[in-house]
Amino acid sequence: MKSILTVLATATLLLVFAGKAPAEQILVFPADKPVFSIGFPDDWKVKPDPDYAKGISVFSPDKEIEIELWVLDDKWVHPDPVKAIEKSVEEVSIIVREWVTVEEVDPPETFTHNGIRFFRRKGAGKAREDGSPIKVSAYFFSPDKKSIFVLMYWGSEAAERKYNRQLKRIAHSVRRP
Repeated sequence: MKSILTVLATATLLLVFAGKAPAEQILVFPADKPVFSIGFPDDWKVKPDPDYAKGISVFSPDKEIEIELWVLDDKWVHPDPVKAIEKSVEEVSIIVREWVTVEEVDPPETFTHNGIRFFRRKGAGKAREDGSPIKVSAYFFSPDKKSIFVLMYWGSEAAERKYNRQLKRIAHSVRRP
């Protein structure tokens, strides 16, 4: 009898927690020829990025976290993808300096996640707009070994703490379709 009650209690808890699982919007990228997918919480706003024909901008509900995602133009990537990433790192650095007074930059990192190799640069500084502390990261990756994608992240430490679970889910959701 106790084992039946334990099974029923466990099943009930699983149903309760399953019902509270966060909803997610999964995007395949790019839409015309998908090479990877990424998920964002349903309450985050995802919209096309007007600066990049094949890019998106994503904002947390309070707009304290911003994520930009775009693909590098094919003419940049061929024939030398490494030079394309180096050139893109320079361009991203220019973008960052427009908005942030950079105070610290971590050494570049590489890692593999879900079979996709990533190159990351991250740093911290102060927003030029209001002087508030901000963290910035740029990830470069090639899920199909042809196209190179850039994912840029902007947010404060407080916002990172607030959205820690969602940010981890977003990061772990990147995968080949």
